[in-house]
Amino acid sequence: MAIPSFSLSRSIVLDQNHFQVAAEGLENLSEELRQLENRISGLLEELEKGFKTPAGARFFAAVNGRLLAPMRDQAEVFKHVSENLNGARNTYRTVFDRYEELNNEIRNNQLI
Repeated sequence: MAIPSFSLSRSIVLDQNHFQVAAEGLENLSEELRQLENRISGLLEELEKGFKTPAGARFFAAVNGRLLAPMRDQAEVFKHVSENLNGARNTYRTVFDRYEELNNEIRNNQLI
Protein backbone atom coordinates (compact mmCIF):
# COMPACT_ATOMS: atom_id res chain seq x y z
CA MET A 1 0.00 0.00 0.00
CA ALA A 2 1.44 3.31 -1.04
CA ILE A 3 1.55 6.11 1.46
CA PRO A 4 0.06 9.27 -0.05
CA SER A 5 2.46 12.15 -0.16
CA PHE A 6 1.60 15.76 0.43
CA SER A 7 3.35 19.03 0.73
CA LEU A 8 3.37 21.31 3.72
CA SER A 9 4.58 24.19 1.61
CA ARG A 10 1.16 25.61 0.88
CA SER A 11 0.39 29.05 2.21
CA ILE A 12 -2.59 29.82 4.34
CA VAL A 13 -4.04 33.21 3.57
CA LEU A 14 -6.38 34.99 5.92
CA ASP A 15 -7.14 38.44 4.65
CA GLN A 16 -9.99 40.46 6.04
CA ASN A 17 -9.69 42.82 3.06
CA HIS A 18 -10.90 40.01 0.81
CA PHE A 19 -14.00 39.70 2.97
CA GLN A 20 -14.53 43.46 2.73
CA VAL A 21 -14.05 43.59 -1.05
CA ALA A 22 -16.42 40.65 -1.56
CA ALA A 23 -19.03 42.14 0.79
CA GLU A 24 -18.89 45.54 -0.91
CA GLY A 25 -19.04 43.97 -4.37
CA LEU A 26 -22.12 41.95 -3.49
CA GLU A 27 -23.77 44.92 -1.84
CA ASN A 28 -23.13 47.01 -4.96
CA LEU A 29 -24.42 44.23 -7.18
CA SER A 30 -27.54 43.99 -5.04
CA GLU A 31 -28.16 47.73 -5.39
CA GLU A 32 -27.56 47.66 -9.15
CA LEU A 33 -30.01 44.78 -9.50
CA ARG A 34 -32.61 46.70 -7.46
CA GLN A 35 -32.12 49.77 -9.65
CA LEU A 36 -32.53 47.65 -12.79
CA GLU A 37 -35.68 46.10 -11.36
CA ASN A 38 -37.05 49.59 -10.61
CA ARG A 39 -36.29 50.81 -14.13
CA ILE A 40 -37.95 47.76 -15.68
CA SER A 41 -40.95 48.17 -13.37
CA GLY A 42 -41.31 51.80 -14.42
CA LEU A 43 -41.15 50.91 -18.09
CA LEU A 44 -43.71 48.16 -17.60
CA GLU A 45 -46.05 50.53 -15.78
CA GLU A 46 -45.95 52.87 -18.78
CA LEU A 47 -46.51 49.97 -21.16
CA GLU A 48 -49.38 48.67 -19.04
CA LYS A 49 -51.31 51.93 -19.46
CA GLY A 50 -51.91 51.12 -23.10
CA PHE A 51 -52.19 47.38 -22.77
CA LYS A 52 -55.40 46.88 -20.75
CA THR A 53 -56.55 43.59 -22.20
CA PRO A 54 -56.77 40.03 -20.88
CA ALA A 55 -53.62 39.22 -22.83
CA GLY A 56 -51.92 42.26 -21.32
CA ALA A 57 -52.90 41.18 -17.82
CA ARG A 58 -51.41 37.73 -18.42
CA PHE A 59 -48.26 39.25 -19.90
CA PHE A 60 -47.70 41.53 -16.90
CA ALA A 61 -48.42 38.73 -14.43
CA ALA A 62 -45.84 36.57 -16.20
CA VAL A 63 -43.28 39.37 -16.29
CA ASN A 64 -43.70 40.00 -12.58
CA GLY A 65 -43.48 36.32 -11.68
CA ARG A 66 -40.71 35.30 -14.07
CA LEU A 67 -38.56 38.42 -14.30
CA LEU A 68 -39.12 40.96 -11.56
CA ALA A 69 -39.68 38.62 -8.60
CA PRO A 70 -36.50 36.61 -9.30
CA MET A 71 -34.55 39.87 -9.66
CA ARG A 72 -35.80 41.01 -6.25
CA ASP A 73 -34.99 37.62 -4.77
CA GLN A 74 -31.47 37.62 -6.22
CA ALA A 75 -30.85 41.14 -4.93
CA GLU A 76 -31.88 39.94 -1.46
CA VAL A 77 -29.51 36.98 -1.71
CA PHE A 78 -26.61 39.27 -2.68
CA LYS A 79 -27.40 41.60 0.19
CA HIS A 80 -27.69 38.72 2.65
CA VAL A 81 -24.33 37.23 1.61
CA SER A 82 -22.75 40.68 1.81
CA GLU A 83 -24.06 41.11 5.36
CA ASN A 84 -22.81 37.64 6.31
CA LEU A 85 -19.33 38.40 4.96
CA ASN A 86 -19.23 41.66 6.91
CA GLY A 87 -20.40 39.83 10.01
CA ALA A 88 -17.77 37.10 9.57
CA ARG A 89 -15.07 39.71 9.06
CA ASN A 90 -16.10 41.41 12.29
CA THR A 91 -16.50 38.13 14.18
CA TYR A 92 -13.05 36.90 13.15
CA ARG A 93 -11.28 40.25 13.38
CA THR A 94 -9.19 39.02 16.32
CA VAL A 95 -8.19 35.93 14.32
CA PHE A 96 -7.16 38.10 11.37
CA ASP A 97 -5.20 40.42 13.65
CA ARG A 98 -3.42 37.57 15.44
CA TYR A 99 -2.68 35.85 12.12
CA GLU A 100 -1.07 39.04 10.85
CA GLU A 101 0.95 39.38 14.07
CA LEU A 102 2.21 35.80 13.72
CA ASN A 103 3.19 36.37 10.11
CA ASN A 104 5.08 39.50 11.10
CA GLU A 105 6.85 37.62 13.87
CA ILE A 106 7.84 34.85 11.47
CA ARG A 107 9.05 37.39 8.90
CA ASN A 108 11.11 39.06 11.59
CA ASN A 109 12.49 35.66 12.68
CA GLN A 110 11.13 36.12 16.18
CA LEU A 111 9.68 32.61 16.33
CA ILE A 112 12.63 30.77 14.84
